[in-house]
Amino acid sequence: MAELGDGIGNREALAIETSSDELDRIQNANDRDSAMNNLERKFSRLREVRAALRNMDSGEFGICGGCQDTISAKRLAAVPWTSYCIGCQATADGSPGYPPYNIERTGDNAYRISVAVSGFAKEELSIVAKENTLTIKGEKVASEQSKAQSEVLYRGIAARAFERVFQLADFVAVKNASLENGLLHVDLVREIPEAKKPRQIPIGGTAQAAQVTSGSAEKAAA
Repeated sequence: MAELGDGIGNREALAIETSSDELDRIQNANDRDSAMNNLERKFSRLREVRAALRNMDSGEFGICGGCQDTISAKRLAAVPWTSYCIGCQATADGSPGYPPYNIERTGDNAYRISVAVSGFAKEELSIVAKENTLTIKGEKVASEQSKAQSEVLYRGIAARAFERVFQLADFVAVKNASLENGLLHVDLVREIPEAKKPRQIPIGGTAQAAQVTSGSAEKAAA
């Protein structure tokens, strides 16, 4: 607690430190950012400890704040300030950005979607293309043997279920999918039907128009 108090007192000094030398200024800025991040982590841990103390006072310590089930004794021994069980902690840590992905252009009408799915086996992934929607899902399947052998006390490696939905443009189709080095690659190609492609319309000459005009003039004279 005293260390956190000292950190709060030094926070303002860190924020206003300057130097006339450019290299020193850059180094000081990096040191300041590192120190600020370290303080933020300590503040976050302090909030968790205070929440655990409040739960002890109210008799709710050891009860998951998500599912209301009892948190395992092993997890509480490893992370005594936690307010969630393993499953609810993974949900609380989740974000709309999981899993991350890239979209690349690999040719004039070719594209590739790459999704980071490290930890997922091929049979735990599914890809469904329907009309203009591409859906990629992943769900971990734990074997009965692994469940019996170990219990996860802290999960820092994200391997939770996910679903990513991509809206495809007209005439874009999935051509191939592959799993390589923890990345799921989905190759797309845009194939426009011949009937939908623009056509060049030739412009006729003026000889026929001139002939018609001449004939009309003769009839008018008659």
